[in-house]
Amino acid sequence: LFKTYSNSKYKRFIKEQNLMANDFFYHITKSENGIKLERSYDLVFVPVDQLEDGHLHRFEYNIPDGGDVRWIAIKKPGAASYGVGLDACSVCGDAGYFERNGQVVCKRCDVVMNINTIGFKGGCNPIPLEYRVENGYIIIPLQAIVDGEKHFK
Repeated sequence: LFKTYSNSKYKRFIKEQNLMANDFFYHITKSENGIKLERSYDLVFVPVDQLEDGHLHRFEYNIPDGGDVRWIAIKKPGAASYGVGLDACSVCGDAGYFERNGQVVCKRCDVVMNINTIGFKGGCNPIPLEYRVENGYIIIPLQAIVDGEKHFK
């Protein structure tokens, strides 16, 4: 169900860690009793290590019996925070974004995004996705991605 349009390192990580199976992700946490492996039907995990390069990373979720929802993530320059949003905006629709010379650019109107504002509403910014950072992962509720399908029709 999940595809990634970023580097092959992430693909190898998912395969090596066996984080995806039977349409759900596993979440690994450390506890007092050792390592705990949880099945997380409703969460998507993106290793923050994948975003450390500061480049735009694109992802896609194929909704069973539905459409595709694309989202992007990038580490904000000079910060320990991330920009996470749909690969669409309320102005230009589902045209999406690409990276040109280290800048994030709208495919439809060619506007250059201020990377530090990705994750905030307004203008041609990507539509924000709810997420949190925990234990080395960006964690996105799957329902937030599914709800984004309306922006891709």
